Amino acid sequence: MKTRQRKGLRHRLPTLFKRATVGLLASVPFVSAHAQVPPTRSNLAGARVAYNVLSEWLGGATVNVVVRNDSDTAIDGWQVQWQWPASTSITFSWNAAIAQNGNAVSARHAPDNRIIPPGEARAFGFNLSFNGGHQTPAGFELTAENVPAPEPSTEHEPIPKPIPEPEPVPQPTPESEPGGLDIVMIDYAVQQEWPGGFMASVFLRNAGSVPVENWRLNWHWPDNQRITYFWNAGLTQQGNNAVAVHQADNAVILPGQTVAFGFNASYTQSNTDPTVFTLTADSPAPAHTTDPELIPEPGGTLSDAFNFVIGTQTIGPHYQFTSESKLVETAQAIRTMGSNSLKITLIPSLYGIDAGGLDYDYARLVSEEPSFRKVLNMDFAYIFLWQETAGEIVDGNGLTETERQREYERTHALARHLLTQYSGTGKAFFIGHWEGDWRLINDENHYYDATRATLPEDRVQGMIDWLDVRQQAVDDARADTPHADVAVYHYVEVNRIREAMAGLDRLTNRVLPFTNVDFVSYSCYDAIESETTETALRDSLHAALDYIEMHLPMKAELPFEKRVFIGEYGFPLYNLWEYPDAAAEQKRRSSWLMKAAIDWGTPFVLYWQMYDNEHNPDYGYSGFWLIDHERREQPLYGLHQSFYEQMSAWRNNYLRREGREPAWEDFREQATLLLDTL
Repeated sequence: MKTRQRKGLRHRLPTLFKRATVGLLASVPFVSAHAQVPPTRSNLAGARVAYNVLSEWLGGATVNVVVRNDSDTAIDGWQVQWQWPASTSITFSWNAAIAQNGNAVSARHAPDNRIIPPGEARAFGFNLSFNGGHQTPAGFELTAENVPAPEPSTEHEPIPKPIPEPEPVPQPTPESEPGGLDIVMIDYAVQQEWPGGFMASVFLRNAGSVPVENWRLNWHWPDNQRITYFWNAGLTQQGNNAVAVHQADNAVILPGQTVAFGFNASYTQSNTDPTVFTLTADSPAPAHTTDPELIPEPGGTLSDAFNFVIGTQTIGPHYQFTSESKLVETAQAIRTMGSNSLKITLIPSLYGIDAGGLDYDYARLVSEEPSFRKVLNMDFAYIFLWQETAGEIVDGNGLTETERQREYERTHALARHLLTQYSGTGKAFFIGHWEGDWRLINDENHYYDATRATLPEDRVQGMIDWLDVRQQAVDDARADTPHADVAVYHYVEVNRIREAMAGLDRLTNRVLPFTNVDFVSYSCYDAIESETTETALRDSLHAALDYIEMHLPMKAELPFEKRVFIGEYGFPLYNLWEYPDAAAEQKRRSSWLMKAAIDWGTPFVLYWQMYDNEHNPDYGYSGFWLIDHERREQPLYGLHQSFYEQMSAWRNNYLRREGREPAWEDFREQATLLLDTL
């Protein structure tokens, strides 16, 4: 169940976190890899202040400020003051009372972190907005109530007066008779751990159809853990028993919604996770106790199922920066960016993974291979899986009975595993493949020949049979596997639409009308690569999408109004060499496509991809990336990140105001307006 060092998750979830989980970090190093330590003026020897930029996007950032006491005397009643060097405003803060007067800022301790013992640290944080760029303060002035204030400085404008300390909030007491709700999925995640202490988050997801009100969560520590600090809930502890009670702004968990709270805790010997959680709430649902050992780790039960449409993927990345596998690292980067959708391939070698013979045993691959299991258990709501076996239809024999049976068995086993393992998680899985038109038009030597106008019937019928048997396997798994609040679908991917529209034999016009697939993925380079204006790109993309939809047979009981989505698009930098700022042009054209696709109604728009899969240290790169080979976040990364943050905030406000999820038309209008501004 433990998730160590899940950086980003705790400040990328929607506003239910209120950015509070980056709060107190007692007994941990106060300087991170992204920390800056401007000079600190203080008459208390050994006191230091570090300024940590946790994330940054266009016009805004999330910052964590850590006050460290390396002296021999406790600091009591601390206050930090500084000047912004540019036009910067704090928009939200936590763990300190903050006042701003022009460019002058004062941050005063909260009631429960006013004392900093020797050798420990206290932290506070904030979101900020700025014009023209984020500039860190030149220095800090640190004072405390138990020591004389430093001599006044004449270098800066006047510092605001300290803010009066807020009144302490009364904490709840445990009840003696716990109960629970079987519609709420519970997950416990250790976010960080250090000698003698750790930071943990707890997530509650309402998987039912009625609101859960006034929740209260009890659990028992197996060891000697002691809560030292908490946020987003009122926590009390008696012996090894802990109780968390909702706050006013998260007392109601709407259907499909997740709330989270967190805490820091200490321990002396071991840190074993709690084994049983018991939840009570004002709800008609029956009592129930959830055993976290029955829930996939590390957060697979917490998928926020709201579809933000915009996403990306990781297929065969050519570089990495951490000790994790390439698959895990890139998936974590996608989740940290804010996306709740993910597309990967089930070819382990493309991530440098030796799967020990499980390469085509897909159900065992995703359940036994550590990287695949870890990624599928991450907090993604929509997961697209390349099950790439289309090569069996290009041998001149169509699809033989042996090949048909093998394809059915491995697809059915994968679908059954997903439905069983992730029942109750809110996840949706899409099993599909890579650009199917290439499989139709390659020649006998497997070379792609885009000039072929007609195709042999065995090739066409083989593709129809291959798609039908995969769809039948998924349909049968949905029918014969007990499951709830999880979905598995099948899709075909097309990629040569302009040629089909010109009358050539292609997948869309020769195969698709004779299948029963759930969805169609469009790898849409042929519709966008030569368009240089927003209007031309929109018209070309809409025409292609209309053509695909026209050839897609009707099918009922699927979750989206439109069944054609953008499975792959991109604007590589090598095609934009003539622009002074190719990365900015890449972002601009991508925003055109996002708006055009959302306006048409595609349920997903997936960019190719997080790390470039064509980078070569000796020969250069394509520039298909959101983070480049030097770990630089590209402008298009900032576009994705800002979109997720602002659309999440809009969606949460809508939920609170209307008591329901936004309708598609409302989302489409808001997303289009936001993309125009970004």
